[in-house]
Amino acid sequence: MRPVSERWLRTVRGSHQMVVEARVVAPGQTGVEPVGATLRVLSGDVSMDATADVRSTVDMTVLAPWPTGAGSLLAPYGNEIHVRRGIRYGDGTTEWVSLGYHRIDAVEQDGVDGAVRVSASDRMAGLIDARLLQPVQHALGTPYGTIVDQLVREVYPDAVIEWDEPAAAAAGLGRTLVGEESRWEYLNELVTSLGLVWWWDHRGVLRIAPPPSPTQPVWAVDSGEGGVLVGLRRSISREGVYNAVVATGDAADEVAPPRAVAYDEGPDSPTRFGGPFGKAPRYYSSPFITTPAQA
Repeated sequence: MRPVSERWLRTVRGSHQMVVEARVVAPGQTGVEPVGATLRVLSGDVSMDATADVRSTVDMTVLAPWPTGAGSLLAPYGNEIHVRRGIRYGDGTTEWVSLGYHRIDAVEQDGVDGAVRVSASDRMAGLIDARLLQPVQHALGTPYGTIVDQLVREVYPDAVIEWDEPAAAAAGLGRTLVGEESRWEYLNELVTSLGLVWWWDHRGVLRIAPPPSPTQPVWAVDSGEGGVLVGLRRSISREGVYNAVVATGDAADEVAPPRAVAYDEGPDSPTRFGGPFGKAPRYYSSPFITTPAQA
């Protein structure tokens, strides 16, 4: 959860004056107060999905000149948009919450005049685009942190990378590995093989951390007086639900591939393996898995 004051948490649950700011900034900045040109925002959305390859995207309509060259403010040649949302309190002060940095992907305009629609994606899109020009090889024992630094900074030379678990960054590969084409897939497998997740946060920092605990909610979406729930749509489906996972480490070397299986065996679980729900295993393999503990 973003760091906010108790006043914010109280105020956001009721009627309040919302303000928004979007700045076009040169690529590579970090922090919540970047230097750039402020846009006049008419409308827009910042969508976030923790399960998506690109976690955060922006779709906004602004009043700004149509780009006429590579150096124009909204030209999609590297400039980023930093977006933040705020609350303006009754005493005239404003508290801001950063929504992160987003690379300009596309601009549209109806007619020869008027508002401009801007689509932008967070910095993960740059790692997805930057496919490897030739295979890369990392030897047995190479620290995971060294690999991340190398492959990320080839795309973002000034990137700030934070590991919540320094021991994971210092750990070495269990075998020699080769990345052939997709930089993002190679990095993603590396991170997930450690049981971690990664994303570009609201400061423009690449975070590598354990997944959040599902037992520790950061926000209560409640209804009624003082609540924040104004609409609801529900559905229940078994699609995408698994009750066992088989994890293996695959590679062409002579190291015996590690393997581990996890089951939903809760006696009261409606999805328990072999119960009325049935058996629905998921298979996962990665060359980065080199020990039973990783599997």
